[in-house]
Amino acid sequence: EAERCLLCDEICNICVTVCPNFANQGFETQPVTLQLQKALQDEDGNISLQEDQTFSITQKYQIYNIADFCNECGNCRTFCPTSGAPYQDKPKIHLSDESWDSATEGFRIIPNGHHSAILQKVNPNTIFQLEESSKGLTFSTPDFSVTLNAQTLRIENIRFSSPHIREVSMQAAAVMVTLLKGLKQKETL
Repeated sequence: EAERCLLCDEICNICVTVCPNFANQGFETQPVTLQLQKALQDEDGNISLQEDQTFSITQKYQIYNIADFCNECGNCRTFCPTSGAPYQDKPKIHLSDESWDSATEGFRIIPNGHHSAILQKVNPNTIFQLEESSKGLTFSTPDFSVTLNAQTLRIENIRFSSPHIREVSMQAAAVMVTLLKGLKQKETL
């Protein structure tokens, strides 16, 4: 009987197989646990770092949704054994300018020579950028720029451009790094 085990606790991918538009796609990533930091800026512009939440990926196999292909038919929700809605729950990747411009949230990969960048739109007014370089990772918006260690995501340097921003968490950066690495391994970039 053990030979019939489908390893559902490690990989499901049902939403990938039942999507009529091939919008749901799988990718592999390495399980990881990172202790994230956040940067705080006081009223005088003094910056301090604080330990923040722990970011964990426990499953090697992950799913993303290609927004340009998804018509939100709900077929993946119907077949999801965990009662999820992959077309809504999973990260949405936008391939075209039209899809990205009309979206209120999601991700966009920007190839840049040997290195890549990824954008995350949290709402129409907030877009994070994470860029790879030979010096490491840069996580930024017009309001701040953070240099991160590429392996640990620990803050190496931070600059606030706005006195109104009081706190910056690295949670979005951790998600963006995971997607960027996974999609690069899949050779979609």
